[in-house]
Amino acid sequence: MTGPIIAFLYDFDKTLCTTDMQNYAFIPSLGMTPAEFWAEANGFGRQNRIDGILAYMYIMLREAERKKLPFTREDLVEKGRQIELFPGVESWFSRINAFGEAQGVRVEHYVISSGLREIIEGSSISHEFKEIYASEFYYDETGRPVWPKLAVNFTAKTQFVYRINKGVLDVSDDKTLNDSMPDDSKRIPFPNMIYMGDGLSDVPCMKMMR
Repeated sequence: MTGPIIAFLYDFDKTLCTTDMQNYAFIPSLGMTPAEFWAEANGFGRQNRIDGILAYMYIMLREAERKKLPFTREDLVEKGRQIELFPGVESWFSRINAFGEAQGVRVEHYVISSGLREIIEGSSISHEFKEIYASEFYYDETGRPVWPKLAVNFTAKTQFVYRINKGVLDVSDDKTLNDSMPDDSKRIPFPNMIYMGDGLSDVPCMKMMR
């Protein structure tokens, strides 16, 4: 289908699902409550002046190692299957896609989340997204997470709005992203974007919308 593209950009936690995605299965597997885990992660971040996203990713690794629990990409994806979505979310994509088609526009969906890509991939709606931008671990040849591959905090989220705007979706391609590009050649203009989010981390992206 030809025609203008309308992009829906979504935060994930408490926007599409009912709470922080780690709360459903990962944190209980540690024998901790969500309140205990987030207090530990936030306190560790403040004490060591670490970005909050990097702090929680480190505490995930540390606590899983302390408890001698498996921590693989496949395990996190599997835990994502327990995500609870808000009512109507699963059918939303087909409904809005059909509505867009009736209006003569193409609809695309993107996630921009401070949560974990691996867990989102386990959710029942992961196939609906053209791209998932979320925090992620790099795994070595044994499948062990050894480094943050991507950390998406509140201002970092705006990078991905520009990527979608220009059609430069590969996060390793900074050169094309930073190249000058006339407004009329950008793949999805800002007025054709709709951002859905619930919290303070979404404010920078919301301020970019037209």
